[in-house]
Amino acid sequence: MRHIKALAAYLFPKALWDKRWMIWLCVGILTYALFDLLWCEQTTYYPFHFKATYLNILFFALLSSFPAVFFKSDLWQTLLLCVIDLIMIANLIFCHFYDMHIPIQFYTPDIPVLALKESIIASFKPSYLLFPLLTLAGLVLSRKAGRRQDRSPLSGARIRGYVFLTILFAVFYLRPFTVKGGLREYFDERYLTVGDENASALIPTYGLVALAAYDLTSSDELSETDKTAINQWLDEHARRQQQHVPVSSNVPRNLIMIICESLESWPIGRHINDFEITPNLNGLVTDTSAYFARKIVPQTYRGQSADGQLLMLAGLLPTRHAIPYCHRYCNGNTYVTLADAIREQGGQSLLVSMDNPRIWHQGAIARSFGFDRYVTSEEYVTDETDYPSGSVLADSSFLAQTIEKIRHGELLSPDRPTLLTLVTHSGHYPFRPEAQQPIPQLPHDMPTELKDYIATAHYVDKALGRFIHQLKRLPDWDKTLVVIAGDHGVPPHIRQEMTAGYDDVTGKDDFIPLIILNSPVNATEERLIGQVDVYTTILDAAGMYNFKWKGMGFSAFDDRRPPFVISPRMKIYADTAAPTHKEIQSACDAPEYSDLIIRGNLLRELYPASGDK
Repeated sequence: MRHIKALAAYLFPKALWDKRWMIWLCVGILTYALFDLLWCEQTTYYPFHFKATYLNILFFALLSSFPAVFFKSDLWQTLLLCVIDLIMIANLIFCHFYDMHIPIQFYTPDIPVLALKESIIASFKPSYLLFPLLTLAGLVLSRKAGRRQDRSPLSGARIRGYVFLTILFAVFYLRPFTVKGGLREYFDERYLTVGDENASALIPTYGLVALAAYDLTSSDELSETDKTAINQWLDEHARRQQQHVPVSSNVPRNLIMIICESLESWPIGRHINDFEITPNLNGLVTDTSAYFARKIVPQTYRGQSADGQLLMLAGLLPTRHAIPYCHRYCNGNTYVTLADAIREQGGQSLLVSMDNPRIWHQGAIARSFGFDRYVTSEEYVTDETDYPSGSVLADSSFLAQTIEKIRHGELLSPDRPTLLTLVTHSGHYPFRPEAQQPIPQLPHDMPTELKDYIATAHYVDKALGRFIHQLKRLPDWDKTLVVIAGDHGVPPHIRQEMTAGYDDVTGKDDFIPLIILNSPVNATEERLIGQVDVYTTILDAAGMYNFKWKGMGFSAFDDRRPPFVISPRMKIYADTAAPTHKEIQSACDAPEYSDLIIRGNLLRELYPASGDK
């Protein structure tokens, strides 16, 4: 027993446990615990069921207290905690939108933070001020303790005790990763097996540092077994797609696709106290040449808008891992998309977006998707924004200037087919304040977020109505196929606040719309359709169903398509018809194979485009 006490005294000397270090250690513990609580408030308190969560708090609090051990001054300890506070607050704000941590690729000085200032302000909560207040309290208490006693000098015993204690906690913290074959394998297994809600919970359970290390170490090498399984799935899927008889063989002169930010289906056709939210879209969907699918199930994951583009322009399902595909798989990857399909018809393709090219990697997406031209805000006049301090061109002016560019021959070609993809912005959170243009018919007790969303939908509807009206006056209107689609629903946390008590107005599901004008099929579709089906549906409606890459979905016009949709969160949306076991298994396997295709950059290798060597 005496030897044990001597060993404990040697490994954990009294010199380590002075009041100043204990103060900073407690501040660190409270800081990490606060982050976990605020993160779980937005996701789930599931992590607090695990010992790993508490071990994570203690381990990183211990690591963060090293300046108090090695330096007599409080300066370095205070600066370190200030940096940690900023990182935590930034991740909490990011989680509010995207239900995930900030990818490691975003920790670079070239990310235009000011372009997101409205979103940051709208998502900042007063509780986030507790982080700097804790750091300030630690500084005050440490200085007070320093006045009462001499600060402990740096000694070998002090360093030895801190290092051993840190190593001891590190062994317990890292043990799960070593047992399961390494950090990458450990997190790969969890991101593919736990539900989406629990996947978000991996942050407080293992910490931001572990997820950042995962971002850096994820491998994209595929085994031959993986490639064989992918080919077998694609061959079987293609066989089922080939059973469908295309609804059109006529390729339009112009294919204009308008991707509307956060546009859900419920406002279309909805009246609230005699107020018609979307009068222009209501008129369009009843046109004799219109196809309207109301129940498109969003299949975006953590990449949100960029995922929507992947689904509808490339026919792939988004990655289900910690890293959205746009952060890691754009600059080096190439995809087979609608741009390739129109090019095969001798046409050209343009992507027009007013967002900063680095926000969600829009510039990289334009290149990797094979667009011939990427049109940015530099070619537009920013004369209207959604907020007085905003920097992104609002939809009304954006679409008005676009129609003028079309009239002047800047965007559409007079002698060959053109794919013109327009990405709107005004539906982005925070929504346009209803107070800017009050709608007196809305109930006074309606949540402000819902009022703002309705006002935004009404504003976007008016902008779309003017654009389509002017488009119809052009000589090529009867040769133009127009597709209007929402890129995703309102982010889950925001939608929960927005719809509180008003589920009867918004519905419980965040379905997004698909509207096709000058469609070969005139119908209002009430059956469920997956967002990945939009790509295949456009190929079918545009007379390009013979294009070799038909995507991982089915045409909405295909009566044989499965009567159900599986979301990335593995929720099954089903029509009344009972799916077969084979259909369910194929749909469940699709996200995994799409993930492998993206990570292995296989799509153009499997489906080489015209001109590829």
